[in-house]
Amino acid sequence: MLKVLTFSSLFPNAAQPNWGIFVETQTLKLARHLADTGTGALRVINPLGTHPWPLKPFTPASVPVHEVRHGLDIHRPRYLALPKLGAFTNDTAIVRATRPIVQRMIDNGFRPDVIDAEFFWPCGVAAATLGREFGIPVSIKARGSDITHWSTLPVVRAKLLQAAQSATGLLAVSEALKTDMVQIGMAPDKIRVHYTGVDLSIFNVADRHASRATLGLKHDVPTLVCVGNLVPWKGHRLLIAGLALVPNVHLLIVGHGPEREALEREAATLGLANRIHFAGAMPHADLPTWFNAADASILCSKREGLANVWVESLACGTPVIATNVGGAAECTSDITGALIETREPQAVAKAIQAVQAKHYDRQALRQAAGRFTWEKNTEKLLAHLQSLVA
Repeated sequence: MLKVLTFSSLFPNAAQPNWGIFVETQTLKLARHLADTGTGALRVINPLGTHPWPLKPFTPASVPVHEVRHGLDIHRPRYLALPKLGAFTNDTAIVRATRPIVQRMIDNGFRPDVIDAEFFWPCGVAAATLGREFGIPVSIKARGSDITHWSTLPVVRAKLLQAAQSATGLLAVSEALKTDMVQIGMAPDKIRVHYTGVDLSIFNVADRHASRATLGLKHDVPTLVCVGNLVPWKGHRLLIAGLALVPNVHLLIVGHGPEREALEREAATLGLANRIHFAGAMPHADLPTWFNAADASILCSKREGLANVWVESLACGTPVIATNVGGAAECTSDITGALIETREPQAVAKAIQAVQAKHYDRQALRQAAGRFTWEKNTEKLLAHLQSLVA
């Protein structure tokens, strides 16, 4: 029996149903496999940060500290996340909040064989500390900004390297991210590449005209879709500036975030208000309709590990336009879309025009997503975790 403790600050809850939904999906797939085969069990700790009074809390009080969600036993301890000081305190605050929960699990007969941390900072660093204290092997997965952004802060970088050294095994969502991890000093022989998954039964090719009709869109207008949180590093400003150089193309922006009002003003200033539609956040299960309605998906991120939306777009037979960051080149090429080589509006426009000029076999694009399935993700994750406790 393999007892797995999934440890992640990135995990959906009732107030944030799309927050880290790919982590929840991966965890569900593994948990169900263990249960269905009778080979193990899984529990989740999802630490949630709160601000000190009188600042607005990160987490609504309506989110329970313990619940069973989709069959997963989830503990959600609160820790004090100090604004601007989190790089010095978040990992230790998480350890303080979760140590008693781990001890209670052990006392009640669930001693984890392995801790599976799903984000390097801060929960991966905290998991490494707990692993040392309780004598439990630890795996830490890097997903992108936890390495490419947080490692630029010396105090966090030192903690990342210490956690990587003490962890039993490491995962990276792309070969490119593994290279980044090695470059900051992590041992290459300790790191396995573990690609994300896509549910091919949900993300499937559908009729483009019918999908556009469902969304109330004109069937004969060239249309792009961008799915991502409206935050600076996702590159929406760059995308809008590039769109201004390509006449007649419309853009659907699916996501929410603090940049929305500024982006709407930018679109209006550039005369694009009638070509850009801000759809807001959508349930994950609705995304296939948006991908199928578009001629291509586009993401102008400053940094990524390997974005789930790239794979989901391909699974719907929709080509991908992406800045050449992280693992973009591992799932996007001239055959499946276009890479934006420089972060300039002209480069964005050039990539859009390149995709417009080509005809894509949508079933061939879907086949390109075939190596990114949840079945393969589960198989490789299980083998990795088992190897750490052998």
